[in-house]
Amino acid sequence: MFGIFGNSSFLKNKKEINTNIFKFKSFELNIKNSFKEKVGCIASFRDEEILVGREDGILQVTNINANKTGNIEIFKKDFDLLDNENIKECITAMDCTSDNSIEKTVFLANEKNIKCIKIKERMSVIEWMQHSKYKNRVSLQNTTQKVFNQQTNTNIFDKTEYESKTIFNVGCVHKYLINSISLNVSNEFLISSDLLKINLWKSDRLEQSFNLVDIKEKLDCGSIFVINCTKFNAYNDTVFGYCTSQGQVVLNDIKIEPKSSEICTFDVQESRNSDNEFRMIKSISDFVFLDEYKIATRTLNNISIFDIRHTKNKLKNQELFDVDSSIFSSDMIYEKFKISHQNGILYTGTLTGEICVFNTNKMEFNKRKVNGIENELQIENGIKHICIKEGTLYCANKDNIFYTRLPPNK
Repeated sequence: MFGIFGNSSFLKNKKEINTNIFKFKSFELNIKNSFKEKVGCIASFRDEEILVGREDGILQVTNINANKTGNIEIFKKDFDLLDNENIKECITAMDCTSDNSIEKTVFLANEKNIKCIKIKERMSVIEWMQHSKYKNRVSLQNTTQKVFNQQTNTNIFDKTEYESKTIFNVGCVHKYLINSISLNVSNEFLISSDLLKINLWKSDRLEQSFNLVDIKEKLDCGSIFVINCTKFNAYNDTVFGYCTSQGQVVLNDIKIEPKSSEICTFDVQESRNSDNEFRMIKSISDFVFLDEYKIATRTLNNISIFDIRHTKNKLKNQELFDVDSSIFSSDMIYEKFKISHQNGILYTGTLTGEICVFNTNKMEFNKRKVNGIENELQIENGIKHICIKEGTLYCANKDNIFYTRLPPNK
């Protein structure tokens, strides 16, 4: 699957826009497979802790500052007797509660199953109350590279420093591939989505789901598209949105009707240049709620910003690179990229080992190279998974997690 699709012709008329280097540090996932993507998803956990959902069904929990890690087996390869097909163990989606308790609740999904677990560090309650884990903590800005590259007889990430217990485990809850799970602000409800449906769960039980959205009705009208991502609004407890390969973001409210009610829709339109060639691909792979009124979307080569109060007017459209016709005959057309934000600044990856940074406050755009990844157009150089927590940016490439402390906003 990996390889070079095109070369300089693919990035036709590529613009060199303020390309600088983020000084990233990294750690490797301890799995041996050089042919597949190692990371299924990543999520910020607590302070400088990161959750990595791996393709082998393992959840890796790492505290990058305290040199602690834990590997927790979540899923094994399974077989669906009803559909007569294998269920891969790869963790495709996860979300965790936003509280800062001694135990964190994490929801995880593979292709068809959802599991809820509780994770905590191996320490006593007294140690937790005294915050002993912070006594010897060194600022991430002062952490030296040799901490993670030091040649010793034992790997500093070998020892498990976390323990977990399974709370709920529900199988074959979706017929198609689960691509998203999301908790609302109060942690009361959980939504899960596959390619065609979105279901609602009570997060404290997971006994039975309630279907909110089924796009099969729209497919009967001749349209062919799927749901790419679903998430709750971080600023409204009852509003959730989903994006599609048709270039739409649809917002629904679960308090208006029992099966939720559609409140607004945003459209990302394909555009062409003067030679009638496509300049923007409309399939939306991810989106984020910037505040109560603004939404940012990510397609393969574009970031768009919309205002909920004026759905027909796009506030900003930022091209990440120009494309030519060769992209439509390559596997690159199917690549999906996550987008994250902090204080109005958007961060998203590329297929050339770069992070695109878009400041929505000043409407400024630039790119940052990630040291350690080749700056060539290859799928294996892609940075598709990205998240931010407490001023630290995390991104994944193959079996490496890169992280850096973001500069304060000026």
